[in-house]
Amino acid sequence: MLALSIAEVKEITNVPTNPIRTSQIVTCPLCRIDHTVEMEAVACNLCGARDEELLFHRGDLYVGLPGEFRVVRCRRCGLIYVNPRPTVQAIDYYYPPRYEPYRHPDVEGARTPWGRWWRAFYLNKRCRAVSRYQSGGRILDVGCATGAFLHQMRHWGD
Repeated sequence: MLALSIAEVKEITNVPTNPIRTSQIVTCPLCRIDHTVEMEAVACNLCGARDEELLFHRGDLYVGLPGEFRVVRCRRCGLIYVNPRPTVQAIDYYYPPRYEPYRHPDVEGARTPWGRWWRAFYLNKRCRAVSRYQSGGRILDVGCATGAFLHQMRHWGD
């Protein structure tokens, strides 16, 4: 068994003690109020390296909030992640109470029979799409919100 001191681990992975934080003021298009959003540049969560390449940048696709997210790949281990990312304090700005997956986390949680049918239809459509490429095995859903799709996939074909 190999034991390393904290100093040796930091030297190997080149991870600074604290993430690098920046703030930006954005105007929410929904409430028309200025919000200060703090972002933090972080090292790779898998290997600790700070060696990344930009894959693409994209704005918020769901709610349409201002700002862009950089999606990067770690050159050392290949992990893909958002960097910089919102801080824990700022994440609520991007996931407000009106965020749809919070309102109806699963099929049974829909308020009406029509809502339950529509939710099941939507989830089953996604399950069919995945099943065309892979039957059985394991699945990773990045950005899985409440996990309703993963729950549906678990019971797909039962």
